[in-house]
Amino acid sequence: MKRKLSTAKCTLITAFLLLLLLTAACGAPAAAPPASPPAEQPADAEPAGDSGEPDGPSALPEKLIVATNAEFPPFEFITEQGGGALGEYDGVDIMLVQALAAELGLEVEISNMDFDAIIPAIVSGKANIGIAGMTVTEERLTNVDFSVPYWVAVQSIIVPSGSDIAGVDDLQGKKVGIITGFTGDIALSAIGGIDLQHYKKGVDAVMDLNNGRIDAVVIDSPTAHKLIAGFADLSAIDDDPAFELESYAICVAKGNEEFVAKINEALQKLIDDGAIEAFAAEVDARL
Repeated sequence: MKRKLSTAKCTLITAFLLLLLLTAACGAPAAAPPASPPAEQPADAEPAGDSGEPDGPSALPEKLIVATNAEFPPFEFITEQGGGALGEYDGVDIMLVQALAAELGLEVEISNMDFDAIIPAIVSGKANIGIAGMTVTEERLTNVDFSVPYWVAVQSIIVPSGSDIAGVDDLQGKKVGIITGFTGDIALSAIGGIDLQHYKKGVDAVMDLNNGRIDAVVIDSPTAHKLIAGFADLSAIDDDPAFELESYAICVAKGNEEFVAKINEALQKLIDDGAIEAFAAEVDARL
């Protein structure tokens, strides 16, 4: 007669058998195969996604919108419709921006305005370049950037025949016409003691001078000589020691260094080729 196993002994044997089964079935997991090393890139390969081209929009606008004051012969003035270098607009500056636009591959749109509205138009983005026989000054440089200079000028004093005015010192206490925002305005305001009469247009100041309403007009020399051409009783005095030489340049919004560089490159080419002197001669022949 077989003897029955005790309950405790059966439990011990069962546990031992389960342990053996688990040990056989649960070996250590196989190691993952080593990762392949990354493919070696050429030394001059660019990072993914980097084309090497600058980010953002092009420095050049789609069109040259030119802020000017077409009351400043021989640099910019209005002719009969269609009779100028660009529609009704003519002058050295107008021919210059046409040539500049051609160099840059852009169309030109003229926006005529008061002289003292040009810099605000550039700052606000209503125009992308300003040109109007504009002198580079420290004050203007706080608001806009400038191209390389393309013309050098000085101020002239326009007086009627028989005038006792021979230079700047003789303007003290006199009524002197100046164009608001022009260099003459800035220069004479700094001198003081002169009764300045402000005008928007040089031709209006010259008309008042010819009619005896004021004693003199101070304006940039090339323009002075053009404005008095039709007045036999007016003459221009070039008191060079009293006025600093001034450089005309193109103004643009601050911060767009690439745009300024492209303008300077095209402008310097025109200067080196003698194009601006040729424009001046051509305008002189039309005036």
